[in-house]
Amino acid sequence: MLNWIYDAPSLQLAGFMSGVSVLVMWFGIIFIKPFLRLLFRNQTDTNSVVGNTLSSYSVFYGLLLGLISVATYQNFSNLSDNISHEASIVAVLYRDFSAYEAPAREELQSSLKDYVRTTIDEDWPIQQKGSVPSGGSDKVTALFKKLTSYEPQRMSQQILHAQTLREFGSLIEVRRTRLANITGGIPGALWYVVLMGAAFNILLFWMFDMRFLVHMLLGGIVAFFLGVMIFIIVSLDSPFRGEVSVGPDPFTAIYDSMMKTNP
Repeated sequence: MLNWIYDAPSLQLAGFMSGVSVLVMWFGIIFIKPFLRLLFRNQTDTNSVVGNTLSSYSVFYGLLLGLISVATYQNFSNLSDNISHEASIVAVLYRDFSAYEAPAREELQSSLKDYVRTTIDEDWPIQQKGSVPSGGSDKVTALFKKLTSYEPQRMSQQILHAQTLREFGSLIEVRRTRLANITGGIPGALWYVVLMGAAFNILLFWMFDMRFLVHMLLGGIVAFFLGVMIFIIVSLDSPFRGEVSVGPDPFTAIYDSMMKTNP
């Protein structure tokens, strides 16, 4: 999809998509319907023929839109949970580092704080543009080197260190999941089916034979809802982009509650 779609406010984007859909519907009713009616000049009970066709078609197209909407929302929700999980692991690591002896404690906590600040201030704006950031990767690498260079002396330190390494491995895993979703989304072929399906839905509605004002009213209602459905899919398709997006709130909460007060 075009980048400007994600930069537009949600209300404007919804109005634009619904408005375009309604205008296309009305344009066809006014200017294209007369030519389509020539195809049915010898057809009796045109509305029944078109209505039965549209009903059958709408079942499959409605199922397609419904499944895509559910899939995009589920992906959005899963990614939101994944980010909360990532922030929770950061909090656990920060508490574990507090049990280390100096100077390793200060070095590890400082590196983790740098990672969180980089994620919030640098990586997230890049993610919102649809690009994969690299700043956080550098911070994770630096933290990994410090963590693996630490040599615990006592048994209690060894147990703590082993647990910390497992938590760090979990952090890497959920972070990779977050980065993998930056460039993800609905495949282009599926978008083609969605848009072509919308066009055929409008085309079939043009073929109805009814009074002009009634046709305009009913066609406008159908087209408006069709535009809203496509807007929902667009808004949730890329979880990091647009006004409806996953933000760094879990990281900000962890930083403010644990790290900001502990310089």
